[in-house]
Amino acid sequence: MSYLEHATPRVALLYGECVFYIDHYAKQIAQRYPQAQKCSYYFNDYSFNAVVESLSQDSLFGEGSVVLLKLDKKLSAKESYALLEVLVAHPKNALIIGFYSNKNKSAYIQEAKQFGAQLKHPKLDKAIVDVRFFMPSHTELSALLQKKAQTLSLQIDTQALHFLLELLNYDISIACAELEKLALLDHRIEIQDIKRQVYEGSGSVDVEQLIEALFKDRAQSLQVFGRLQSEGGDGPELVRALGRYFYQLFLFASYLKIHGNIQAKEILGFNPPQGVVAQLTKRATQLKDTRRIFEALRAWHVQSIQGNVQAGWHFLIEIQDYLS
Repeated sequence: MSYLEHATPRVALLYGECVFYIDHYAKQIAQRYPQAQKCSYYFNDYSFNAVVESLSQDSLFGEGSVVLLKLDKKLSAKESYALLEVLVAHPKNALIIGFYSNKNKSAYIQEAKQFGAQLKHPKLDKAIVDVRFFMPSHTELSALLQKKAQTLSLQIDTQALHFLLELLNYDISIACAELEKLALLDHRIEIQDIKRQVYEGSGSVDVEQLIEALFKDRAQSLQVFGRLQSEGGDGPELVRALGRYFYQLFLFASYLKIHGNIQAKEILGFNPPQGVVAQLTKRATQLKDTRRIFEALRAWHVQSIQGNVQAGWHFLIEIQDYLS
């Protein structure tokens, strides 16, 4: 974001297709206020009165206050302007808003633009920014991951970085988290390390049981999910594991459609056991609507982050509808 090269905003609205960039730049902006008091309000925890109170406070040492909001619904025009008025009255304070999608893309972008149009004030004109982040290209994602590896002082092969991204469906947030785990190995990371530490360790027995049930016994899949939920295993990590698995099925289905056969090494970068290849091939042919499956998984991930523990039932049933 070039704006940060020459200025620091006091009001920032960050939105778009890339959640990683939203989180990354929210953190970058907050770090521009190193001595300020920090307050955060996420999704349903948002309270207009609480935010006003936080923005109305001046730090004991005169360094200001910064409020970070994570929202999936835009504020009303009245609330937006009221918050800007508070910032005008307290010139050392700042407001950072990460605006996330909980609906289809076009409706989300339209709402985000309306939100940005509300965040206008004549006395804060040059101090307000709203930025849409588009999904980076695979090359840009690789560069981001390489930079993350450098900050961790982690030596890793370029091929291993590409393999990690492909394995994780180019989810840069998860890939960065995996790099932090790999850094603990304290040696140069190669593809074999990722196979052992990420690929083979990505699915627990419980997740495998849920996947097995999804493709064989749909009623049983609800029972398995109910047990996972009772054990606290139904959070974002579960959704990510499902996403990784369905991405592999998507790769297999695409390759089969183009070539008419399966070459696992060309698809995954290595050769799994033949039994695994046969199972992935069979299940790839059972995907009726891959796009809708991934849309359901993305929505489920957002809801799980927000703590909506009941949403999983709805999305699990929806995913089942797109399997034959």
